[in-house]
Amino acid sequence: MRWLWSLLALCILSGAVLAEERVYSYSLLVDAEPSQGFCWPYYLYVPPRCVQGGEQDFPLLVLPNNTGKVEDDDQVHVQKTGTDLAAWRRLADELGCVLVSPAFPRPANQWQLYTHALDRDTLLRGSGDLNRLDLQMLATLHNARLRLAAHHVRVRPKSWMMGFSAAGMFANRFALLHPEAVERVAVGSPGGWPMAPVARSGGENLPYPVGAFDLINLTGKPLQTEEARHLRFFFFLGDKDDNDSVAYDDGYDAEERALVHRLFGLTPVERWPKAEKLYQLAQMNALFRLYPGVGHEMTPAMRDDVIKFFLTP
Repeated sequence: MRWLWSLLALCILSGAVLAEERVYSYSLLVDAEPSQGFCWPYYLYVPPRCVQGGEQDFPLLVLPNNTGKVEDDDQVHVQKTGTDLAAWRRLADELGCVLVSPAFPRPANQWQLYTHALDRDTLLRGSGDLNRLDLQMLATLHNARLRLAAHHVRVRPKSWMMGFSAAGMFANRFALLHPEAVERVAVGSPGGWPMAPVARSGGENLPYPVGAFDLINLTGKPLQTEEARHLRFFFFLGDKDDNDSVAYDDGYDAEERALVHRLFGLTPVERWPKAEKLYQLAQMNALFRLYPGVGHEMTPAMRDDVIKFFLTP
């Protein structure tokens, strides 16, 4: 589909073109290009004000995908990514930002790889077209920027990211792995524990994804602390949310689970202020918010606060 740009006047989102043939907005499924560093397709949505261009640099908002289940049929993940992206078009229109969402798989035949959360097994054992999905995400964003530039849509040099549940885990972890590529990150209900931006706590090492102790062994570089302090995080959680990937083997190994329980507590809500404290101690620019009476869901109030977070200078 890489040559579909010539068909954008027929785009599926607005189906409308100005009298002078200018497209109002467009959405595109871009094929994987392994030679360019990404082995999975991605969706790109450009809202009206970004299409109109001008001299403004628009935000590029990355939405990590989350199918919510394991599935060996890759098209299931592609279709779910497209459906989820469509639900965020209005947000992109309001914010005036371009959307990018990868269609990463989550294979049932390798269930221990929680790819949509960018878990430890994914970094350690991913191979072939599942190798280093964080680097594939970087390559995806590079490709999207090239495509946008070719169509005179200017975007900021660093991306925004937003995710809820497993997608929030991916956004949180990716941002700490690659702070040089990200500017702002909204993280909702990140699987029971947001990754700590420190290597140790309570006299114990915090291995990835609990913390950043052994990043150099997994990725070849330690946490870039000074770069990470330039990030702006917004973490949000409902005080009735008991969705906890720490309790499951595809999310955390037994040793990691025991460590989280021992140091930080048995439930996501119990751990929340302790995670906030670690971000404060690391001098990160992070806002933590707990919403009363809310379970594992993203409410209109949360959505409004996410918009405020991205729009606040």
